[in-house]
Amino acid sequence: TGRIDKRVTSSIPERAEAEYRRGLALVNQGRVAEGMEGFRLALTTDAAHEAARQTLVALLMEQRRYDEAFGLMQKGLELNPGNSGFAMLLARIMVDRKNLTAALEVLQKYAPAAGSNAEYHAFAAALFQRLGRHRDAVEEYQVALRLAPHAGVWWVGLGISQEAAERRKEAAGNGRIIPEKRK
Repeated sequence: TGRIDKRVTSSIPERAEAEYRRGLALVNQGRVAEGMEGFRLALTTDAAHEAARQTLVALLMEQRRYDEAFGLMQKGLELNPGNSGFAMLLARIMVDRKNLTAALEVLQKYAPAAGSNAEYHAFAAALFQRLGRHRDAVEEYQVALRLAPHAGVWWVGLGISQEAAERRKEAAGNGRIIPEKRK
């Protein structure tokens, strides 16, 4: 009765973004635990806030809290299966847990979303290589190198897998442009 409502209303994404920014400020002040709570609040406000999810997962991984990070990444991929960055993070958690096969399965499942992400293809290639699947590794390294031909470590990986797949002649000529993949 006669009072003025001074509350500011904002949208859910705006409130989530405000909590995310507050969380970042706290982390930058060295108040990591409080910052993490800010990221959690941002996700409670708007589960689709990708920056809050990614930042929180990175901090959890630094603290070796893989189970919590794993759950957050799974939820992120449920909300946005097109986020190849989330698929890579989920696969990295699995690699940290020494589950290379599961990590590769995640990358393969979300490969269509990776499109022209050279790092995604190189990561898959490295996993194929570590699992002894060198022919598959060669294909993935070739895709990665077509997208980013100056990544020297990927050339080395390609050569190693070509050698292991008994494609020595190709391995010896790795300084040349990679031909387009045959269909």
